[in-house]
Amino acid sequence: MQCSFVVGGAIPLVVLLIPHLSSNQRLIGVAVAFTIGLALFGFAGAKGGGSPVFKSIARVLVGGWFAMGVSYAVGRLFGTPV
Repeated sequence: MQCSFVVGGAIPLVVLLIPHLSSNQRLIGVAVAFTIGLALFGFAGAKGGGSPVFKSIARVLVGGWFAMGVSYAVGRLFGTPV
């Protein structure tokens, strides 16, 4: 279980290691990498649990996007640069 948190957190961080990206490019890159990671985890969870793949991916994506949006909003509220 903890391994999934480490891998899931590392996926978007890979984008931050790319040099010479603007703030907007980093934001878009992290969002894309985050979305791909969420879809993969939703797929793996569906296969492992025997549930419908599309519904599982959609559920994980919606929850993850919501969490990412809240995190971004809180960061902006406290003046954290992008």
